[in-house]
Amino acid sequence: MKRISKVNWSWDYGKVRSELTYTNGETEVRTNEEKPPTYPSHDIAHFICGFHKEYEWDYQGEYLSSKVAEYNAVFMENLLFFYPKIKDKGWTTNMIAYSIEKHLHWFVVDHYKMEIPGQTLKEWFLKRLEPSVIIQHYPSFHQIQMMEEETPEDDDVRDMKVSLTMDESLDHEDQELYDYLVEMRDILGD
Repeated sequence: MKRISKVNWSWDYGKVRSELTYTNGETEVRTNEEKPPTYPSHDIAHFICGFHKEYEWDYQGEYLSSKVAEYNAVFMENLLFFYPKIKDKGWTTNMIAYSIEKHLHWFVVDHYKMEIPGQTLKEWFLKRLEPSVIIQHYPSFHQIQMMEEETPEDDDVRDMKVSLTMDESLDHEDQELYDYLVEMRDILGD
């Protein structure tokens, strides 16, 4: 599995272009002319997984790898989606953990009908979680998430135009996010 070192990404009303640079220096350009069924933040969740050392992240990989990559992206997306709810909405980490567990169970059992048990997938995800990588790229996820949340209710969230660059050389620190990730890893790992 290739690890990402840089991403130049654009979303133009569902037409997606991703220029990926891997840690070995290789580059790849991916384009998708059809509007995906997922929101733009889901792409960012895939990329954050790709910056990790050991996560499956590539949705274009082999059958089983791509399914695990989708699980990882959905898990990442949920972790990061709920983080602002602690401050803004007064949620507790236990409430968030419950919501994440419930959504992941639905994803594994009902939606994606995964061959690998959800408990195994969760253990793999939590074992490989790198809080520093997530912290570094959280601002990109949050930017897209806020744009999605500000989309009027009657509009399609996927009808936006945005671009961003994610780079492993950026240095971002966030002690609150770090504490949240560690606490969630502990709660969800029980």
